[in-house]
Amino acid sequence: MSWDYQFARTGNYRLNVRRSAGGWSYDLEWETKTARTTVGKGSETYDNVDEAREAAVLHLANMLPKPQSERLLATQSELGWEPWLDPRKRRPATR
Repeated sequence: MSWDYQFARTGNYRLNVRRSAGGWSYDLEWETKTARTTVGKGSETYDNVDEAREAAVLHLANMLPKPQSERLLATQSELGWEPWLDPRKRRPATR
């Protein structure tokens, strides 16, 4: 099953992938209890979700210190990807 919006967390980072008309893209966010800040964004689109996920992980690994980067790359298959609703899209009101 493939959802249009997916995310995974590792440490305080959140990896988001989303499907659009042109393909899959990703962005990386630093997440705290009070806010989320975008710290990276892919410049390409990908044909399938697995390519976008892999690109997001590699992008984050390049930003992290070497020990954390190696740990992320060694455990990337264990990341749990979950569906999420894009906050920029309004959901229809139900009454």
